[in-house]
Parts: sequence; C-alpha cells; structure tokens
Amino acid sequence: MSTGPLPRGRLTAHRPTLRHMGAVQHTETGVDAVYDRYSRLVQDLLSVPVALVTKVADDHQRFIGAVGLPEPWQTDRTTPLSHSFCQYVRSEDAPLVVNDAREIETLRDNLAIGDLGVVAYAGVPLRDAEGTTIGALCAIDTEPRTWEDRELAVLHDISLACTAHLRSSAAATEATAARERAERESRRTAALLQMAEAFVATTTIREVLEAAGRLGELVGAGAVSIGVPDSTGALVWHAKDGTQTTASAEHWDGLRRAMPATPIFTTSPEALGPELFELLPAEVTANATGAATVLPLRVENRTIGLAAIVWSDTLAVPAADQLTLTALARYTSVALDRAQLLEARQNAAHHLQRSMLTEVPEIAGLPIRAVYRTAHVADEVGGDWYDVLELADGRVAVAVGDVAGHDIEAASAMGQLRFALRTLLWSRRDEPAAILSALDDLNSSIGPDALTTVVLAILGAPESDGSRTLTWSNAGHLPPILQRSGQPAALMEAAPDLMLGVSPGRSRADHMTRLEPGDTFVLYTDGLVEQRDADVAERLSALTSALDEHDPLRPDEIARILTDGRDRGDDVVLLTLRVDTAP
Repeated sequence: MSTGPLPRGRLTAHRPTLRHMGAVQHTETGVDAVYDRYSRLVQDLLSVPVALVTKVADDHQRFIGAVGLPEPWQTDRTTPLSHSFCQYVRSEDAPLVVNDAREIETLRDNLAIGDLGVVAYAGVPLRDAEGTTIGALCAIDTEPRTWEDRELAVLHDISLACTAHLRSSAAATEATAARERAERESRRTAALLQMAEAFVATTTIREVLEAAGRLGELVGAGAVSIGVPDSTGALVWHAKDGTQTTASAEHWDGLRRAMPATPIFTTSPEALGPELFELLPAEVTANATGAATVLPLRVENRTIGLAAIVWSDTLAVPAADQLTLTALARYTSVALDRAQLLEARQNAAHHLQRSMLTEVPEIAGLPIRAVYRTAHVADEVGGDWYDVLELADGRVAVAVGDVAGHDIEAASAMGQLRFALRTLLWSRRDEPAAILSALDDLNSSIGPDALTTVVLAILGAPESDGSRTLTWSNAGHLPPILQRSGQPAALMEAAPDLMLGVSPGRSRADHMTRLEPGDTFVLYTDGLVEQRDADVAERLSALTSALDEHDPLRPDEIARILTDGRDRGDDVVLLTLRVDTAP
C-alpha cells in the first residue's frame, strides 16, 4: 500500500529510506523468550495493553516478541503488511509516534486498527550490526493516547538493549552457521580426499565402478548408475547394488549425441529432455521424484561413459554438491580411462603369452594334460610357461618354467627362452642337464638374460611293456611329483641346481627313474603352491593330496581346488602325464 506522508511526533530526525533488511533478517527469524521479556518490560513500564518486538520483511512482519495481542495473532506471531505500523519505522528508519491512528490519513485504513485494536502507537527502530533498521520495538494502546516524553525515552532505552541482543544473537547465529559450514566443508573435503584416494587405488574397471557407485552416498542421492561401453560398443549400466543392464551400441551412440559435454543438473529426470531421458536406465527413470543429474565421463574430449544420479527428496542440487559431483566425475573419468588402458595392456600381454603356449600334442600311450591360469593382479602377466615336444627319435620332452617378473618383459623373455629350448631339443640329442647348460649360455650371452627356473624332463621311447625311462634336470625349480600306480603321490626330492641366469657354465646334474604303466609325472609352477599366509610345505602336501584324491589327468580341476577362493598374485601352470600300458 502507499504510505503517504507520515505523522509528526518522532523522537529523532528523519533519516534516508533503506532498501534492505540486512543480515539479521535472514539469521534471526525465530521467536525468542528474551524478546517476550522485552515486550513485557515495555508493557509494564508504559502501562500499555500490547507491546511488540517486530521484524519486518518485504511482504510481512513477524513478532519475535509479543504480549497482549488478541488471538490468533498472539499465537501466529505474524501478519501481512496490511496490518503493520512497524513497516513505516523500517522504511523511514525513524521512530513513529501516533496518538490516534484513526485520525491519520496514511494510517486510518490500516487493518491493524480493526483486527489488532491498534489506536495509539509508539515505535522506535531496531537496527542490525550494520545499522540497518530491520524492525521496531513498539507500545500499543487500544484507546487514543498522548505519549509522554518520559515514556518515549524509556521506549528508546529499551530499544537499545533489545538491539544489542539482536546483534549478539545474530552474531552467535552467524558463528554457528559458519561453524556448521566449516564442518560440512571439512566433511566434504575429507570425503573428496577419501574418494580421490579410492580412485587412485583402482586398477580394474570393476574397482572404478565400485568407487564411483559411492558418489550418491556422498551427496545423499537415491539411485546411481554408471554407463560404460564394453569392447563390442554396447553400453553396460552398472547400478550401485551390483546389477548390470546392457543396452545396444546404437543406444550408446544415441546417448553420446544427446548428451552435452558438461554436467546437467535438473529438478527432475524428465527435465533432462525426452531425447536424453528415454535413453537412461530404468533404475534412474522409474519412481524418480526429485532432482537429477547426468555427468559425462570425459578424457581428452572423448566421452568414455556417463553417470546418471537422481534424488528422491531433493528438488535442487546444492551448488556445493554440484561442484563435488563435477570434481568426482573428473576423478571417475581419469580412473576409468586408466583402468581401461590397463585392461587392454593386460589382455594384450595375456594374448601374447598364450600365443606362445602351443597346444599339448596327442602322443600314443602317453596322455599329457596342461592347464594355465592367470594371476588376479591387474596389468600383470607372468613368465610361467610349459612345453611338450615330441622329438624325431621317439623321445618326448616336457618342460615347465618360470621367468622372474610379472610384466610384458617377463612374458617376452619367456617366449625367447621357450623357443630357444625347443631349438636346442630338436637339434641336439643331449640329456636335460646339457640342454639346460646350453640354454643358460644362450640366455646370458645373446639374451634375454633373464632369471629363470625350469624343470626339463625327457622320456625315452616306450619299451615293449609301455614303460619309459625318465631323465630330468632341475634349474632352481620346485621338485617334480611322481605318483606310482596305486601309491600316493610324492615329491622327487633330488637337489636342484642353480636357476638360469645366475652363474652360466656351472655344471648341472641329471636324474633318472623309470616310469611304469600307470605312473603319473607332474610339473607345476610356484603360483600353485605359494601363498602369503601359508607354508610352502603345507601347500605342497595339499597338492600331493589333491593328486591322490582326484584324477591327475584333470589338472584344471586340481588347479581350481587349490587356487579358487584365494587371491592369486602369480600365474599357475600344472602339467601332468601318465604312462599307459602298451597295447
């Protein structure tokens, strides 16, 4: 309403109109018993039926202290400005003293006269710490009244005390808010650091997705889904509960076209727009009642995935949470890109390694089986290998070795040594010790100069009863195992020689035994029996027991029994052969 000219009779001179309420308006809005006591003090000292401490906003006033108001105003503690005299104290930044409002042109139509019984009014400004008038301390009479100077002076003095309390209360409120903001920021920073550390520790796509699934927990979101294309181009949505939903490559192409390069924050999933909304997973779109965001996962201008997040009870994502999610999207992008690169390298290394391991040949009267199991450690490929070679003179050579290291260099060295050993076996009729000595010389002189353990065994041509002579030499490897027909498996405890690559030229020993029909010979690498929390002797005993209890010609089953359920930090090779009875 238009206030028009104000009545005369103020305690202080006119001051310029101020355009805002200041900090206290926003930080001190609740009812405080202290302000009721100020109101009672005014009521008692000025002998008025009504006294108020008001805060005036742009469209209403609130009585933070009140005594004597009729109901429902005493309980509600608020009125629109149509019922306000205090608004003029605020707008004019000066006291207002009225003996009979019904005689004042500007006030006679104010609804406070009829609804609140305001006839005589004396109000003085209440100011915040910046000096801005935010309301009034006022005395009200329901009858016409001539205010005495003594009464107005008392009202002024009480207003100073009330203003001091307002300012201290506002300062305390601001201090509390600042402390809470600092605590929230500290928690947010700690959470961000924790998430960053979690992403740094990830090496696989699965680990990245598990870390990214915790994005929602950090900002109180309901559903979180991470979409990552697989090797075929199809988009796989990973929900935070571990479930997966696969969409077509065309679906992923459509999402990339519809999705901008920067995060989208909206008040609902539908607000993302139909083109993008319809391509999101059901977990995100179904029953979503709050805000939604889509975070593109980008690296070097490439979109490698996206995160879709919805809230159930939040209509707008706070700015601080937007910054947090944007930062975490960058963490996720870098970690995901690194994990994809590591996975590609690991797949390439394992492909290289497997390409150098030929199929075990079928040899009459000598069934041979081999299994190779890769380590669980991402981007690690071992130098474990095996080989079976049927020689031109009817002998059969079998070997199992392990090049030190868990990287592409170890796999490469393994390939070089394996093919060098094949060449030596094919070109020379020497016994295993001489072959290994020649291989050691090659390894140190022309490369790859690798530390390698290996057992090389050569089986002679079968006798008339099917039996074969077995000659073997051990270069620092774990002992072979022999299981005589009808007897328990046992370690072949001949002392091993030095591994290859340590002291070329050192003499090496051959060991000999005869394999009768039904006997089984077993070679393996340390990944099968070495475990961080177990003694090697115990693991070797477990291996021989497994050979006794299961078919040795099922090495895949034995390897599974011995390695499943534990984290393998090394590759595993298990090779078994059995001498059959002569036909």
